[in-house]
Amino acid sequence: MRIYTLVMAGLVLAAVEGRTETMRTTFTKENRLPERYHLEAGLAFDASGLRDNGGEEYAETLSLRYSIFRNLAVYGQIPIRHTSPEFGDDKAGFGDIVIGAELVPWQDIFNYPYILPYAEISFPSGDEDDGLGSGTTSATLGVCIGTTVMDIFHYALDVSYTFNTLSRN
Repeated sequence: MRIYTLVMAGLVLAAVEGRTETMRTTFTKENRLPERYHLEAGLAFDASGLRDNGGEEYAETLSLRYSIFRNLAVYGQIPIRHTSPEFGDDKAGFGDIVIGAELVPWQDIFNYPYILPYAEISFPSGDEDDGLGSGTTSATLGVCIGTTVMDIFHYALDVSYTFNTLSRN
């Protein structure tokens, strides 16, 4: 009976240690940064139709986020893209790699409301001719202001601007 108690206590401690606080939103930022010196990893899959000549496009994106301080995190996204046009050859390879940083300079004692400015740079690592990348380096600056009401409803205003800075040609 004693060994079962030790095993159960170990499992409970392992489960508590393995818990993460990932971002729950897709189209906006949120003040849920990883704990200090912790790494967060994710994998996203996107599918869509091609705009110009029909067909389909797929992307698997590896996302990594690391918290340097309690309120500052850096992140990177590495996409692998596949294009399958209706007419022509299928193409696959790396897409445009993104690196960025998120800062929470202010939040209430209960974590809501909050202000979260962020910046990111997208590098033209994907082949533009094959439709895997944009061919330009771009920078995005933004700020997200959010709050929670009644511990259920989450509201966020996320405003950003993307600068398409440099062209390969």
